[in-house]
Amino acid sequence: MAQDRPRDVTDASESARPHARVEAVRAVVYDDGGEFIPPEELDDALEAAGVTVSVGDDGIPKYSDVPPSLSLSACHLAVELRKDPAEIVADPGHVVADGGE
Repeated sequence: MAQDRPRDVTDASESARPHARVEAVRAVVYDDGGEFIPPEELDDALEAAGVTVSVGDDGIPKYSDVPPSLSLSACHLAVELRKDPAEIVADPGHVVADGGE
């Protein structure tokens, strides 16, 4: 996804820091009780975070207005795998899908 591409390593903004990226994803994927949201509620949670969610002619969801610190891939992986975003977000712009060995 375009918004998940690595940024220039000279970008020292808060949104480029791994901790900020993890917190941004956590704010989307956990409910008020600290539990993972169900996968079918992810688009609503993304919209609540300011992301515009629509569906293309091909039936595939389209996302726009994504905040720089929010990784859509990490949101989807965290909800689907039921893993804390800190286990998924390795560094800015890099998502580890399986945490493999």
